[in-house]
Amino acid sequence: MLLTGSAEQRAKLEKEIESFSDRTTAWLEAYKGQIRSGEDRGVFDKVLARRSDYLRIREETVKFVNANQREAAVNHCKNQLLPAFKAYKEEADNLLAYEMKTGRTSGESIMRICTGTQILVAVIGVLIFIAGFLIGISR
Repeated sequence: MLLTGSAEQRAKLEKEIESFSDRTTAWLEAYKGQIRSGEDRGVFDKVLARRSDYLRIREETVKFVNANQREAAVNHCKNQLLPAFKAYKEEADNLLAYEMKTGRTSGESIMRICTGTQILVAVIGVLIFIAGFLIGISR
């Protein structure tokens, strides 16, 4: 967007960026409905705060671009937008890491329950076999 001189091309890129942003918003809203813990809410809220900062700064950068203030736009991009995006991405990565950890923990718990259930079923099967055997011998 910074490199294009055409207002038409900038408008097209801006529309595309907005489309990606709308998709991200939809994904975040869907995720928000799946939050089950306070810790998860805290990590998610940090992502939203960083995203809000990033979107605000991105809009400021776009204003510089649309006003044909290329040098100001480039400086704003380097000094404001890229650090804001980095902070936003870092929080999103933290959310992903949290979800991976939670998923792993849940998966391990499910596997323990499954293993315990298999052992219990095997023990019950052996006990039924022994009971049947003993009943058969006693007759």
